[in-house]
Amino acid sequence: MENRVKFEIGWKQKAKDNLTLNTQRLFGVIRNIYGKLNHSKTATHFPVYETAKMLKNHESKFAQQKVEATAFLHRRTLTI
Repeated sequence: MENRVKFEIGWKQKAKDNLTLNTQRLFGVIRNIYGKLNHSKTATHFPVYETAKMLKNHESKFAQQKVEATAFLHRRTLTI
């Protein structure tokens, strides 16, 4: 029985020693990604009325920025 236990320990140690550095790095990367995914916070959920309100705000900000960019380009072409 003791020989069997020693054999299993020896086999596991040899397998562990045979891992290459690249394999260890790969497992390290996988372990880090798994840890980050496992411990990440859940996504923020907004109520429907806030989502619609934010969408309108973003649409108006986008329209304003578009007008400002167009005016800037128009002034720039007039001065050249």
